[in-house]
Parts: sequence; C-alpha cells; structure tokens
Amino acid sequence: RRPPRSTPSNSSAASDVYKRQEEYRINSNRSLYLLAQGGIINIAGGLGHPVEILDLSFSLQLASLNYVLSHPELKPGYYPVPREIDELVVRERLLADGVFLDEIIRND
Repeated sequence: RRPPRSTPSNSSAASDVYKRQEEYRINSNRSLYLLAQGGIINIAGGLGHPVEILDLSFSLQLASLNYVLSHPELKPGYYPVPREIDELVVRERLLADGVFLDEIIRND
C-alpha cells in the first residue's frame, strides 16, 4: 500500500466515495477522483480481469503489433484491428480450449 497522499493546496480534504476511490473537491463545482491511490487500477484496485481475458487481450495486442511491424507502409494514425487478426486470436483460443469450428459464421 502506498503512503497517504497530501491534499492538493487548491482542494478540500479527500473523502472516500467508494472502495479505493477518493474524491478531492477542487471548487464548488469540480472534483478530482483518485482511483487506488494512483496505482495501476487492475492490480491495486483489485478490479482486474481474470487470466482468460488477459491472455486474449495480450494475444490481440501481440498479433496487432506483428501486423504493424510487417506493414512498413502504414502511416502514423489510428487503425482498427483487421478482422483476420480477431478471427485468428479467437480461433486459437477456442482450439486451446478444445473447441473446434467447422466454419466461422459472420454476423455483419
């Protein structure tokens, strides 16, 4: 656990709003909410995802990184994850769980 934080000079004392959430009133109509004392919320807040969600997330990130690195023509900007990567990650996860698909049904 982190040591207690000092109250910012332009705010009132912190008040607990919810588990691991503190509210600092900045003025009469503004508040700042601090989650898990500023720590990593999934870990410090005890609100993390189960490993089954994390491995899908990390797999999707790694496959997306591989895609970006293998396409040097891409310019800086926002790109949606290609459908092929989504399908690859889901297919591999299902195979790891012993689920086999005859075909993928698309709901566009």
